[in-house]
Amino acid sequence: MTVSMDPAEKATRFAQAVSEGMNCLAVFLCAPALRKLKAQAPDLLRRWEEEYAPVFQKIDLPAASGDPAAFRAALANISSLVRAGVDPDAADQLASLRAAIRELLTTMRCPLPSLAPSDAAVCELHGSACPVLADRTGA
Repeated sequence: MTVSMDPAEKATRFAQAVSEGMNCLAVFLCAPALRKLKAQAPDLLRRWEEEYAPVFQKIDLPAASGDPAAFRAALANISSLVRAGVDPDAADQLASLRAAIRELLTTMRCPLPSLAPSDAAVCELHGSACPVLADRTGA
């Protein structure tokens, strides 16, 4: 006997997976966070591909909220990079992944900061105001 999931619970789980997926990708835009989690980077990418990418593929992005074809292409690009393997110590691979993540966020019309190159060198997501830099607990 199969019990169907309550629609509210299903929506909650979907929203949670989207939120967690966004956080997973954001780690790769935030250099200080990536430095802290570098040893976990392969697991984060594997988790993205196995758990979060399938959820994002179910998002029916309306044209009014972005470009659905560009959204699907950005997801495919991230998946292609992940399947090929991303070495966080390889600057070219990390740059390609970061560009693909920024493209995905852009297609979703998520606002990304316009940062001066010096701030972006610190953190592509937060600039020199990166909250990870302020966290000196080492967590």
